[in-house]
Amino acid sequence: MIDDDDEEEEPDPTRPRVDAFSSMPLAGVLSTGYRKLGMLVEHLETRTWEMQVMGGGHRVTADWVLREIDKFAQGLGKWLKALAVVDFH
Repeated sequence: MIDDDDEEEEPDPTRPRVDAFSSMPLAGVLSTGYRKLGMLVEHLETRTWEMQVMGGGHRVTADWVLREIDKFAQGLGKWLKALAVVDFH
């Protein structure tokens, strides 16, 4: 039987807590990826809002979203490349 309650199960205090991501060597990569994804979502929300304010909300299509994702990725790539040039020594 499937329980449709939204309540989370209380953790068992007798079992040791294991953080699945802390033991993974890719933990940093995953968290960085999630941060970038969050930045992308924020960018798309902002651009969509700007289009609606300018009266162009009807032009927000799948193609427009893909172009915005491409612009975001290019801008992020340029930013990362510029960061790589900075000498931290």
